[in-house]
Amino acid sequence: MNKLQFEEYDFTVSEYYLPYLINGDSDDLEDRDLELLYKFEKRLLDLMTREKTMHYHIALENDVDPYFTKCDVCGLKSDCVDITVNFKTSV
Repeated sequence: MNKLQFEEYDFTVSEYYLPYLINGDSDDLEDRDLELLYKFEKRLLDLMTREKTMHYHIALENDVDPYFTKCDVCGLKSDCVDITVNFKTSV
């Protein structure tokens, strides 16, 4: 019998990108932002392939305060939060 297991990967992303990453809301994003987000999603797809799964979930802690650091999506410093991407796998 297969047991569900989750692999977790942590990323630091600008809070500016959260509406897109959580809900797919691209309002207020410029073309350059969308290009960067598509590249980030490609990284997630590559991880999905490595983990042999078709499912992932982005988790964000409630009431977290952003902090100024480098964003894993754009490579620039901005007000960021930490997210966890959970990949569902089977054992």
